[in-house]
Amino acid sequence: MNTLPIILQFSVSLQTEESIQEEFQRRRGQPVSFSTHARHQEACLHTAQSSFSLPIPLSSTPGFTTNIVSLKWRLHFEFVTSGESSGTCLVRGSQSEAVTWAGVEQIGVDTFSWDLPIKVLPTNPILASYVSQFSSTNSITI
Repeated sequence: MNTLPIILQFSVSLQTEESIQEEFQRRRGQPVSFSTHARHQEACLHTAQSSFSLPIPLSSTPGFTTNIVSLKWRLHFEFVTSGESSGTCLVRGSQSEAVTWAGVEQIGVDTFSWDLPIKVLPTNPILASYVSQFSSTNSITI
């Protein structure tokens, strides 16, 4: 019987990926450059739903591609999971007392990451000056 892994913790980073076409690189085999602009990390054991907000700096360059260089945006997720029981241990003093959860000291974990490409569009400078006056909410379900 296969059981789904339990997600113990996750982190998400707003990143850019800059790559230069090989014929224009200073050194052959120059690696792709990643920059992190914002990050959120959360412990989420026994959590059914979570949310996060990663601000995109107003001065950021939107994604683009030329024959020399490309700049792409992504959300980089990292998950810490366990295939074991979440280590639930109930401690009960007496029947009149509340039940308390106590975690285990050690648990076997696995980690994996996932990249979600996103598109960042240019900002109108006039609208950017009003950004503090507007409140908005966006969500993504994974």
